Amino acid sequence: MLSRFLVHNSVQLHRAAAAASPSHGAPEDTPETSTRHDDDRLLGGLLSPAFDEHSCRSRYTSSLYRRRSPFRPSTYLVERLRRYEARHKRCGPGSALFQEAVEHLRSGRNAARSECQYVVWTPFNGLGNRMLALASTFLYALLTDRVLLVHAPPEFDGLFCEPFPGSSWTLPADFLITDFDGVFTMWSPTSYKNMRQAGTISNATAEQSLPAYVFLDLIQSFTDAAFCDDDQQVLAKFNWMVIKSDVYFAAMLFLMPAYERELTQLFPEKEAVFHHLARYLFHPSNDVWGIVHRFYEAYLARADELVGLQVRVFPEMPIPFDNMYEQIIRCSEQEGLLPKLGQTVVVTAANGSSVVAPSTKLTSILVTSLFPDYYDRIRGVYHARPTETGEYVAVHQPSHEREQRTEARGHNQRALAEIYLLSFCDRVVTSAVSTFGYIAHGLAGVRPWVLLRPPSPVARAEPACVRSETVEPCLQALPRRMCGAAEGSDIGALVPHIRHCEDVQKGVKLGWPPAGRAAENEARRWGRLRRASARAALVLCSLTMIPVVVVLHRCAVSSSWPDRVFEAKHIAGAGEQGYNLEGRNQKKGKKINHHPHGDNAITQAQEKANTGPAAAKRDRPPLGQQRDTDEAGSSPEWLFEIEPPADGDRDMQDDLPDDLTASQYIGYDKFLGGLLQEGFDEVSCRSRYQFARYHKNFTRIPSSYLLERLRRQEALQKKCGPGTKSYKQAVKLLRSSQGVNMTTDCNYLFLTVHAGLGNRMLEIASAFLYALLTNRILLLDRYQEIGDLFCEPFPGTSWLMPSDFPLNYGEFTQSSPESYGNMLQNKVVGDNTDRSLAGSRPPYVFLYLDGNYEFHDKLFFCEDDQQFLQDVPWLIMRTDMYFIPSLFLIPSYQDELSRLFPEKDAVFHHLARYLFHPTNSIWYSVKGYYRSYLAKANKTVGIQIRIFEKEGILQKNGRFPYVLEQILSCAQNEKLLPEISMKDEAEAPTATKNNQTIAVLTTSLSSWYSDQIQKKYSEHPTVDGTRVEVYQPSHEEYQRSKNKKHNMKALAEIYLLSMTDVLITSGFSTFGYAAQGLSGLTPWIMFRSENHAMPDPPCRRAMSIEPCFHQAPFYDCKAKRNADLGKMVPFVRHCEDVSWGLKVPAGTSDTNTSAFVSSLSTCDDGDWRSTVTDRRASHRHYGQCYSASDTHSAPHYTVRSAKAI
Repeated sequence: MLSRFLVHNSVQLHRAAAAASPSHGAPEDTPETSTRHDDDRLLGGLLSPAFDEHSCRSRYTSSLYRRRSPFRPSTYLVERLRRYEARHKRCGPGSALFQEAVEHLRSGRNAARSECQYVVWTPFNGLGNRMLALASTFLYALLTDRVLLVHAPPEFDGLFCEPFPGSSWTLPADFLITDFDGVFTMWSPTSYKNMRQAGTISNATAEQSLPAYVFLDLIQSFTDAAFCDDDQQVLAKFNWMVIKSDVYFAAMLFLMPAYERELTQLFPEKEAVFHHLARYLFHPSNDVWGIVHRFYEAYLARADELVGLQVRVFPEMPIPFDNMYEQIIRCSEQEGLLPKLGQTVVVTAANGSSVVAPSTKLTSILVTSLFPDYYDRIRGVYHARPTETGEYVAVHQPSHEREQRTEARGHNQRALAEIYLLSFCDRVVTSAVSTFGYIAHGLAGVRPWVLLRPPSPVARAEPACVRSETVEPCLQALPRRMCGAAEGSDIGALVPHIRHCEDVQKGVKLGWPPAGRAAENEARRWGRLRRASARAALVLCSLTMIPVVVVLHRCAVSSSWPDRVFEAKHIAGAGEQGYNLEGRNQKKGKKINHHPHGDNAITQAQEKANTGPAAAKRDRPPLGQQRDTDEAGSSPEWLFEIEPPADGDRDMQDDLPDDLTASQYIGYDKFLGGLLQEGFDEVSCRSRYQFARYHKNFTRIPSSYLLERLRRQEALQKKCGPGTKSYKQAVKLLRSSQGVNMTTDCNYLFLTVHAGLGNRMLEIASAFLYALLTNRILLLDRYQEIGDLFCEPFPGTSWLMPSDFPLNYGEFTQSSPESYGNMLQNKVVGDNTDRSLAGSRPPYVFLYLDGNYEFHDKLFFCEDDQQFLQDVPWLIMRTDMYFIPSLFLIPSYQDELSRLFPEKDAVFHHLARYLFHPTNSIWYSVKGYYRSYLAKANKTVGIQIRIFEKEGILQKNGRFPYVLEQILSCAQNEKLLPEISMKDEAEAPTATKNNQTIAVLTTSLSSWYSDQIQKKYSEHPTVDGTRVEVYQPSHEEYQRSKNKKHNMKALAEIYLLSMTDVLITSGFSTFGYAAQGLSGLTPWIMFRSENHAMPDPPCRRAMSIEPCFHQAPFYDCKAKRNADLGKMVPFVRHCEDVSWGLKVPAGTSDTNTSAFVSSLSTCDDGDWRSTVTDRRASHRHYGQCYSASDTHSAPHYTVRSAKAI
């Protein structure tokens, strides 16, 4: 391990010396070559300048990340696009003409001579197929003077910006037809083919006699293939048309005589059709562009060359991993795509070891795949061996979803981001038949190398890959017939610009024949010469004072250079206001690299560039991470639909009257018993000191020792936090990749935040307590919206990791060599007996503590392992769980934890109130909603509903009557809500009526439960006359953990739940855990059902307010055997809702918590019986033993991670 650190250190020193040498690179004031990126923000006129840049950052900035396009749009295409935009604005949703067209549609008959005709596109299949079909449909609308409208299901929402200025392409939500999947099928009576066969329509049918709309089924079976001129004459009569397709049928339009002349004018370069259409139509939303921009800046921006590798293995051709990897390597060797491995010049280090003398070139390989295996293998190879040329190779993979989930919006957002990242690459390798790859190389304008399909999964593909003739996608499935061609004709040979595809022999694609490509290349060469001459003439004019206007006039036909200068000024302005738009080839020393194993030494120029105002501007969070309210005094927007409070107060000041609630909690301690420190700016974070005003439960008082340790931790965070000298020294040590043999004053715990909001809060609290116990500085991933959700908790410093952090932590996985579990398994840090005595420590260790962690990962919770980790300067932790109960089982921490938390069941309660303070944007909605609906009630009841039923790949949060019955039974049996009288309100005895009001706050992804509860209490009076009012702030229908607005609403609802008087939560839900912890209320827990039946009892009171550690280890580190850890000490018990989980119960005193219980409930080696699969089905088998799933001395468990919001 230590030798590896020395090798990397030497590599980095060589690279730093080469970068600092004057002989490498141009002088600092020399501008970068203009051919590296395309600085034409309007893409040659494709884009209209009429858009607001900030509403869609990608529209005018994406060109800065790519090489200049080899294709220029024709002037006629630009003119037709402007004409189309005017028509769309005149006829689009919201216009009078659109309303008129909808009324004709409502009548059921077609309207004659309508001014506006429409084509509605409805999606089918995956994202790549959808983009191909949508581009084809737009081209069809352009050719037929129709207005394109998009039926956007929930998973399509938030992917793209609107492409047409002043209007929308989205079909309104109140459109007459809603069930597109049910209405538009191959059997639909409105299908064009079915109507032709039934004789309903013909060429002679009058317009006014036609049905109101026609459906074209153009999926791969081409049920309604209508690529004949006669068909088009009939279809032109319909005012409304619906197209469902998953193919790039634009290629077929080029075979139709009716459109031939128009298409030739639009696209003189036939292979650039999709290239231009995609760059015009598809602009990632700010959420998606934030992903693209952050990943690019973190990992790809400094590369000298980018190579994209897109690997897709389809179920119908399940090529084994080794076969596919071998094909990739053969392709690379055949085409010279990836840097070759081999022996290079070797130099000798001071200690006599050999290290490779690297070059200054950096090649980054971007891998996109559903699986991490290819990334792991390629990265491991380049990590272990040098390249022939000594160049540095970094390998990156943004995500690995393992399965395609087209119905999940987050999955689609990540897929779109990866498509765009691939399109930034200089060279692209794609998988045959993959529409994902088609989109990427089409956007890039780059001819890819295509990995061919073998004859069978076990056969060898020969050759491994071929270079595509064009950048156009392939139309993989052809219509059964083609008008004007003899039956059996080869469609790929009918016209010169339609050729067969390389990856699908029966498919066709647009492009040039080889002779045409040679002529085209020659024309481009002469064009470049003419433009170079024009620029030289401009320089000559400026030197000789000849009037420039004359030269510009003479050069106008061959160069658009002056226009580009004008556009570049606008781009520079946009960069100052939003993203850092630095190009990929910045000068060395201007920006810190992001390499997985270290970086160049910081030169003096870097030190200067990374301090001062310029650095502060550069470190602003990118779009999607900035706060909604930068100015604390401004009024944010409501997150929920709220009837404003009667006082109309839209200020954030807390000037509420003292009779805020019926119980009149007038006095309150805004410092929460000393948890919070005085001195924060109250205006910048209103919630910090206003929180106490809205919470009534202050029975848990923090210990004086906890307050003392918090103040010491704050001082440590300030001393060693980002921007300090200590932090810079620690980062420098991290870059060196050298082993550590001494202790340092500042050690760090970096938490890579992920998963749902509830999990995030639990994992942050757990990490903070671990940092407190080990005297580490806690830092969080700045790119996970933490700054949008929470205020900074530590005075005078930040807990967000700076953007120049040198490690590619996003690429760390459970199988990474940096993982502590792998280090143990591979005996890199010593065996099980001498870990605590090991000498040299690595500069950093990755701790994988997600719910699917394995045996060696779980040894983190053992005493010896904690002693080893104590002296590691940097710990990078990934977890999605509340692991604090297992910290109570580590002997060295028990005394400290007892002093910190005499009331052991208040750990999360105190930590959450100390750490989590919603930003003003969220707090504004929390206060507004509370004051509008909850403040005047005599009693408030919070009901948190989370459904874990599944339908397909989507979490189904819909209508389960047994869940509704469980909610009402729990609330009424426990006297939390009054029972309902079966008598009408008029018949109810007057004596039973009172003026009491109960406000019920429900939180759920579905609105059905709150609607039903309100309906029951509205239709019938209560037995005691109490009025029950039910409120629900939002209903998002499905969880969207990567959506900022969704998470802001979720956090607001957690805080609203914490303000109620009593609380009912759903078992297994971390959302409920966070709410009960903040409130200090012991909740009633509704158990998960078995077999869709209401549990009996429907709920029970929790043993404490502490969250549950869902996937706690079952290993006694001291005895080195498996044990029931829920019985080892009195202050850790099994959870009520997760029988195999652990939590800290209420009522444990310090007198009985200093030592272990003498009798441990361990299992005999021969008694292990697997009940892992039954754990979630029962709540009654505490203390059972579970079978080992590997051959190690101590088993690990293969229980799937439970990630609840």
